[in-house]
Amino acid sequence: MENKNTYRIFAFSEQSINKYSGNTKNSKLDLINYPQFDTIIMFFIGSDLVLGFLKNGKKTCGATFGFGSYPEFHFPIELAGEIKILQPEQKEESLFHVGDRVYQYFEGWGTVTNIDLTKTHPISVKFDSEKLFHFEINETKVPLSFTEYNFITGGWSQERPKPLPKVGDIGWFWRTENDIKRKSCFYGELTKIQDHDIFNFKLREETWFKYFSTEKPF
Repeated sequence: MENKNTYRIFAFSEQSINKYSGNTKNSKLDLINYPQFDTIIMFFIGSDLVLGFLKNGKKTCGATFGFGSYPEFHFPIELAGEIKILQPEQKEESLFHVGDRVYQYFEGWGTVTNIDLTKTHPISVKFDSEKLFHFEINETKVPLSFTEYNFITGGWSQERPKPLPKVGDIGWFWRTENDIKRKSCFYGELTKIQDHDIFNFKLREETWFKYFSTEKPF
């Protein structure tokens, strides 16, 4: 029976896509038997294909298929984002650090609470829902992002965000983009922050600026 359900399939790495595409499928296995869904998330654990089924952004169920019994998809696989691939000599390094805020597609926001390189799954994340999960360092199936995302408009990123300015930082201050064009910026120490985006430093008297950067803006 032909599956009439329209859906999208996402993988978090080209490796997963190539692994699925290069192996045999079971043409008799039809996803019509699963609950209604509009999105599939796919990844591999060894040779097992693991699928997560979502409807309107919410996970409905999951399923695992062994080698040689992968289902056939009715739509092309899409890459969810650009994965940072670590080189073999970097296997003991983690993209994430303790204290990082990260986002995961069905648990939402969480915090990296521990990284223990002696464990098989060294990255521990406690989500705001109070659930605790553990992840591998080089696990290309890990859908952890520094930004909130979904599978409609995107937004998934593992590019580390720049730290927020803090009192005591040294850098450049300016009020408008024209100041940058004219290279008319002040350089000094940030002494106060108001409303997170208004900065000042002591000149002859308190002077307020809209913009601040520790990196030279021109």
